[in-house]
Amino acid sequence: MKPSGKGAFTLIELLVVIAIIAILAAILFPVFARAKSAAKQTAALSNMKQCSLATIMYAGDNDDMMPLYNAYYVQPDNVARWISWRLPVVPYTKHKTIFELANFGKTDWEAADRIFWETQWEDAHQGVSFGIAGLFTWAWPGYPALNLTSVPAPANYLAFSTSRACWGDLAPWTMAWQYSGGKGVFVANARKANFGYFDGHVKSSVPAATMGKLDWTNIADATDYQWAWSPVPTAGFGFLSDPVYLKQMQTASSNIPEYR
Repeated sequence: MKPSGKGAFTLIELLVVIAIIAILAAILFPVFARAKSAAKQTAALSNMKQCSLATIMYAGDNDDMMPLYNAYYVQPDNVARWISWRLPVVPYTKHKTIFELANFGKTDWEAADRIFWETQWEDAHQGVSFGIAGLFTWAWPGYPALNLTSVPAPANYLAFSTSRACWGDLAPWTMAWQYSGGKGVFVANARKANFGYFDGHVKSSVPAATMGKLDWTNIADATDYQWAWSPVPTAGFGFLSDPVYLKQMQTASSNIPEYR
């Protein structure tokens, strides 16, 4: 009986196949990783949108006043804890994890922040997570509630940002903050972090870009500075309308590896 002519692969053929598979894996795995990261960024953007709309709904039910950040407050169990603006917004979100991002969950928290959050915050005591912060223009601790109608151009000014810090508010000086692994305070993907605006829309931007060109001397003349308007609504923070100082923060943010 004659042999069929079909034989096993030779060693060289097997090595060639293995090499091709290895090359394909090296090409495709980073693509899959980027796709997964982008999907998490999209999910985080959805959370930001829900948070923005929920806060606007809260304001609509409370004479257009944004929720308060009540700072240090003695709770019913006689333990003093911080309480942020997130708690009054929770009923409008339907779930307490809305502030936790798909690309920044509890396993990503810095150890110091985790301990501080879990021991010193009423939000944590009630099962609320962090990952989204308000901007200093309305979410500064102890600052009187901001009337939403006082924002001159709601679509132009930031109200929320992603945040690795457990604090309920962020200000321009936080742009210089650095965390482990060359990361900044804003949770980013492909250089861009998610931001929410006072009109409820959200977008992903390179953090430094939210400062604009800073080519003005008076904040009243600023057209692309998204952090505050004139006059800066938070008393005692006039330096946050100083373009020289803001440029320093913008440069510091640009130098953080996560945003380069």
